[in-house]
Amino acid sequence: MKSNILCRVCKSENLNRFEYDHFFFRGKKNNKWENYYCADCSNLSHFTADKTTVFDYSSGDYRNLKKIEPPFSLPWSTVTYLRGENIYNKIKQFISKETLSYLDYGGYNGLTAFRLNQSLKLEGTIADLDQNGLKIARAIGFDTINLKDNKLQKGKYDLVTCNHVLEHLIHPSKTIAEIYEAMKNENSILYIEVPNINGFPYSDEAHLTTFSIRGIEEFLHINRFNILDIGYTTSPKIAADFGYNFVSDIENIYAIARPVRQSQNVQKKIKFKRKLNLLVLGINHDLLTIKISLKKIFCDTKGVIKNSIYIIISLLSLIDLSRTFNKIFSIMIDRLKVIKRK
Repeated sequence: MKSNILCRVCKSENLNRFEYDHFFFRGKKNNKWENYYCADCSNLSHFTADKTTVFDYSSGDYRNLKKIEPPFSLPWSTVTYLRGENIYNKIKQFISKETLSYLDYGGYNGLTAFRLNQSLKLEGTIADLDQNGLKIARAIGFDTINLKDNKLQKGKYDLVTCNHVLEHLIHPSKTIAEIYEAMKNENSILYIEVPNINGFPYSDEAHLTTFSIRGIEEFLHINRFNILDIGYTTSPKIAADFGYNFVSDIENIYAIARPVRQSQNVQKKIKFKRKLNLLVLGINHDLLTIKISLKKIFCDTKGVIKNSIYIIISLLSLIDLSRTFNKIFSIMIDRLKVIKRK
């Protein structure tokens, strides 16, 4: 544990240094990165050894790693577009309004939102730091927000998607708190998706947090969201055709949630109830452990008793046998005495 390091997700100090290096799940380089596992929320936080940031997202250097390239990646933009179809299939059961005020937070060029807009009636906005991406988003008909200079408008959006964004942020809780304030009401829908701690390599230097499914649950509860659905999802299969080798059924974690809008007293009650539920779960787990232990002890005791009975029976048998021998020996001695007298 390192006292001046806090978990990026829950701000806990209960951290343990974590290193992992494998052919398929390469860890971040030890000489440049310090990686910590949070025992409270089960997420990984990654820090550069000198605590500097790796990418300036506003300059576009995260995507523009080559000097000569088209305005956006044509093959990978197909994957971005198809992610919108995946999101639609997951959220459609929770959508009741005909027209939605929509925000794609970190939506880059707007292609995910473009696909969603083909199935839903959206008044869409793309929020991002990448200026090139925002230009494309405007060109295909979306309003845009430059997150470098602007904040989100409070109480505006019926639907917010945050797709593969949180893992890039230094303070994901600050961002989710801003998104919470930007959502219209308790019926608004949030969709988030992040790489899975058990389904994606840790080697991407742009990823500052690696989430577990329990960690996402904790993250949303802490930040006042009620989870409607949570599970695993995958990138579109076509991604494999573009050299992406990590497509699997558990590659990513998704969650669909609504903001909880209650007074502070109600929130305290919900928090207390949640802690109580966790306590009950812990007690039930402990009782189950005790039950298993008692059963084992009983089985062991049963065996001990059984063996003890065998020993006692054997001892009694030996005692009876000893008595029998004593009688025989006594009779023999008496006969010998009679013979001697004669």
